[in-house]
Amino acid sequence: MNTIWPAIIAALAALLGATLGALVEPLKLSAARRARIRQERLERSAELIEVANEARGLAIAVNRRHRGEQIGGGQDDWTEIAERHHAARAKLRTITGVLRILGPDALADAAQRVHSADAELSVARFEEAPAPDDGRPLSIPPRILALRDALDTALTDFTDVARKHVR
Repeated sequence: MNTIWPAIIAALAALLGATLGALVEPLKLSAARRARIRQERLERSAELIEVANEARGLAIAVNRRHRGEQIGGGQDDWTEIAERHHAARAKLRTITGVLRILGPDALADAAQRVHSADAELSVARFEEAPAPDDGRPLSIPPRILALRDALDTALTDFTDVARKHVR
């Protein structure tokens, strides 16, 4: 009889351990999945901020060049700036789409606002600029500056939303 009790206790302990393990395992997997999603959101959010800032600078350079200002080398430099701007905008669209997939909606909507502000800034170079009062050429019209500031505001709003969803 003395040898049966330790065997029964060992069997019950093993059963209890297996049962608890089976109950805890889904919780551990769920926590790991949430951590991976938060990490992915963090990486994509940081990438969006970096790419949007690059696109912003290139949009200003493209605008200045479009208005006839020499900002560097010759035609090759213009082509390189335009290609880099196009690539940055394409990457921004991709990251916005990925954030829409990852969610939540608030983060995806904030990313979309950044993308929309970038699109407005990029297209504005085709608008006619008002002639300045002093007769000097105007490389960056007030509307472009306002759209640049709107993109900066959208980026700030995005970072505020992202901070809530990547912690």
